[in-house]
Amino acid sequence: MHIDKEVRDDYKVEIFSIIAWLLWNRRNSIRLECLTWPLNHFFSEAGKILQDFLKAHDEAPITVQDLVQANWTALNQTRYKANFDGALFKNSDSVGLGVIIRDFNDAIISALSMSIPLPQSMEIVEALACRRAVQFAIKIGLHKVSFEGDATVVINAITNGMTNQSSYGHIIGDILAQASLLSSFDFCFVNQSCNRVVDALAKHAKVGLDLQVWLEESPKDIVPLVLDDVS
Repeated sequence: MHIDKEVRDDYKVEIFSIIAWLLWNRRNSIRLECLTWPLNHFFSEAGKILQDFLKAHDEAPITVQDLVQANWTALNQTRYKANFDGALFKNSDSVGLGVIIRDFNDAIISALSMSIPLPQSMEIVEALACRRAVQFAIKIGLHKVSFEGDATVVINAITNGMTNQSSYGHIIGDILAQASLLSSFDFCFVNQSCNRVVDALAKHAKVGLDLQVWLEESPKDIVPLVLDDVS
């Protein structure tokens, strides 16, 4: 296939832009003690990200409305499920982020609740919650994870590789880049009824510390919601 010089030059610009972003992301990942790519892998990773981006824009957009499930369900024995959500605190300059990761037996692997300064929009809040879920899964050493959230706009943006969103496109790109460190992953939209536990975790941040983490357990007030999920 022939590609003219102008298109090749555009691709070069995109590749170097992605590499610059990867360097910025690597610095933040190191600061957060997350896994990151070796520097000598940056060119190949940038090429993969560009190919995925072009493929996503060549195909018809994927919509999530047809994939909605009514109740929380576990996955197979080799895969974990991470639900995430954000909560806005009225009369406050902060929001809460919540993450819970469970295995195929519905057992809690880990949970997280944290508060952050108030962003510009709820879309950014949900995108930040999703990124935190990905970082958390990597941090505790998981390899195959399905991420679920109830923000349609954010899940669509991730699924379709829409990193050009003006206010949170860089977060979408960060999510996709960090998720690529996993051996297998996907992002799914679910009803709010499937996200009650993690919604409560996000709201839990209002009265807690900046960051709280639970391993193989959750806050006592969340337990009834967890049990109701699997009953």
